[in-house]
Amino acid sequence: MMGAAPDLEPDAGADKNQPLLKELQVARTALIKDRTRLLNRLKTRTLPLTRRRTGARMEQIKRQLAGLERELLALLRTFPARARGCVRTLGVTGRARSPRRSVARGRW
Repeated sequence: MMGAAPDLEPDAGADKNQPLLKELQVARTALIKDRTRLLNRLKTRTLPLTRRRTGARMEQIKRQLAGLERELLALLRTFPARARGCVRTLGVTGRARSPRRSVARGRW
């Protein structure tokens, strides 16, 4: 037991793509929180103007989420070692089912 310390191998350094993946995941999480907040707010809106603006913001968030998911999948194509962990985060919303399947089947 005492002689085991000199035989330790150093850990591999973090990959250069990891900060990029983290940044995209943080941005995606923020958009999901914003979408949830807007869905809850939409239930209490009564004026047509505020309902339209909330609906327009929801559409914008949908487009932004789709763009982020495309970027995540493109980055995962070049960095397959992290694909499995990122697929879990893509499964947060119901609309990420197709990217999850495509990563699992290797068709990205």
